[in-house]
Amino acid sequence: MPPWPGPIAAACIGKQHQKRIDVTVYRAQYEHMIERLNSSKGQYMKKKRQALVEPVLGTLINFLGLKKVNTRGISLAHKVFLLSAASYNLKKYLNYIRRKRMAMALALKQALHEPMLIFYQWYFQKT
Repeated sequence: MPPWPGPIAAACIGKQHQKRIDVTVYRAQYEHMIERLNSSKGQYMKKKRQALVEPVLGTLINFLGLKKVNTRGISLAHKVFLLSAASYNLKKYLNYIRRKRMAMALALKQALHEPMLIFYQWYFQKT
């Protein structure tokens, strides 16, 4: 029961003896950050980050095994992240080359079949 009786205290605190309100020294910075995020430019930048950066981080964490950085120090963690980013970019590039090569192969196959189709159409129209 709270030290002072009354329905407001019971509704506010419940079964606890006190209610703790934390106010940080950095409250002004938090409020400034919230204000920036709620602005139109902040919303635009948030959407841009979610579209560009977060999918890459999600792929690195979920598919390339970067759940934990097992190094000490910021410089070594930076190296791990650079190597992970390089492997991600290499994987994307190899996938792009493979798709481009497949598209070229299909185009070549179609280009080789076209003269044969034209010849067959011409030949069977004559007879």
